[in-house]
Amino acid sequence: MNNALAVSVVIGAALGKRYFSTFDSAQKRALKLGAAISDTDKKLKAAQGVIR
Repeated sequence: MNNALAVSVVIGAALGKRYFSTFDSAQKRALKLGAAISDTDKKLKAAQGVIR
């Protein structure tokens, strides 16, 4: 049991910074992508209004 805990702590410490920064970066990029899609949708609706 103690050996498993020690290995877990070592692996967690080794992956800690990269693991969380990877998901933080992915979240920021997803938010930017969502904003870009929303902006494009607004422009499309505006163009469709002009066409009508």
